[in-house]
Amino acid sequence: MQTMVREMDKILYIFKCYLMPSLLILLIISLFGCGEAEYSSTGCGNSDCGSISFQMIWEGAPAKEGGSAVPMALDCTGSEVSTVAFEVYDEDGALLKSNFFSCSQGHGTVDGISSGINRSLVVLGKDSREIVYFRAEVGGIEVVAGHDSAIGEVAMKSYYGTAGSIETPGEARDVFVVGSFGYVAGGDNGFTVIDINDPMAPAIAATIDTPGFAERIVVSGSYAYTADGSGGLLIIDIRNASSPYIVGSDSTDGYAYNVAVTGTYAYVTHGGPGLSIMNISDPSDPVMIGDYVNTGGDARAVALVSSFAYVADWVVGLQIINISDLSNPFIIKTYVTQGNPECIKVREGYAYLGLDATNAFTVIDISDTDNPILTGSINISGSPSDIVLSGSFAYVATSEALHVINIEDPENLTLYPGSHYGRHTFSAYSRCPFGRGHQNFLYQ
Repeated sequence: MQTMVREMDKILYIFKCYLMPSLLILLIISLFGCGEAEYSSTGCGNSDCGSISFQMIWEGAPAKEGGSAVPMALDCTGSEVSTVAFEVYDEDGALLKSNFFSCSQGHGTVDGISSGINRSLVVLGKDSREIVYFRAEVGGIEVVAGHDSAIGEVAMKSYYGTAGSIETPGEARDVFVVGSFGYVAGGDNGFTVIDINDPMAPAIAATIDTPGFAERIVVSGSYAYTADGSGGLLIIDIRNASSPYIVGSDSTDGYAYNVAVTGTYAYVTHGGPGLSIMNISDPSDPVMIGDYVNTGGDARAVALVSSFAYVADWVVGLQIINISDLSNPFIIKTYVTQGNPECIKVREGYAYLGLDATNAFTVIDISDTDNPILTGSINISGSPSDIVLSGSFAYVATSEALHVINIEDPENLTLYPGSHYGRHTFSAYSRCPFGRGHQNFLYQ
């Protein structure tokens, strides 16, 4: 009996120490196979798979400095691209494979693709939030089993897609983004706060029915300053974004179109009279300083730099105003534009204007305020609404499109082919153009 027990113990020992590990190894092999991992959603075997290789060309994107390779490698930081994703589809639009690699990799090879004709490759340059900045698509690719289909250069073009959108109560005339909230001037429907903590799913957090027609908005500190048309200047307390309220206001001598704020002063442009300067040190009681500056026509927008205010007057053109003495501002130069200025931005010695009627984007050298000089101009579609400057690009919102213009050389402006066309104007997601539509569109 003891001999039998010893024999059984011996068999169990052999099973546990030798046979069981072998069976586990066989089971693992049968479940996962050997060799390189396959990422194809079709599960094709190695003998049925081919690959696609390509070289990325980044059109209009910043290149890495000091690079000697042609084409130049992408400046990942400057372009805000962190990863490059690829997707391969069959002729029926079914996804065959998807994966990603680092932004710094200038070329790619997609393997494990089931063989067939009319395969399509989509390449996406994304930021850390998975929002697409660049996109390329190549169709009609034949994938042969056991072979690589080298398709050469793939042009990565700037892609302006919608991260998220939401229907606003009325016309979205302007937006100012701070942190996780977008503050919208909504025309007849007043002031709206949009929660954009999730850019893919923005939500309305609060609304205020203003007395006039909310045209423009700027946020400074705990307050939103709104040019409210016939309602003049409104100051809205936004310390609790879900429960904002009007804390102060002041009338203007004309229809309030726009507002800019610096320190404890607000500069309001209004139709007819021109530019008013208000002391807003007490938000509950804004006070106009002295008299308004008559710009000669219809003051639509203002940009502030140092001791100068640059006013886009729809009738006259560009007015340069000395504001070193706030109680006695005065016009030092008038530049007559070939069109009606609707919006303006100023940066590093240049004024950038969107001209109505002629539908043009114009750059004026204002380094010498006594002698402004036209530097460059380019035609765009639609009536300009607002301008945002970022790096070497100007983003111009019009009644028809969001135009992207390369302004690196102000004398040779280039309209970027990636301009996004639609019925309304759009937002570029940070203090950006917005307006004259019934939705706010949040762009990357």
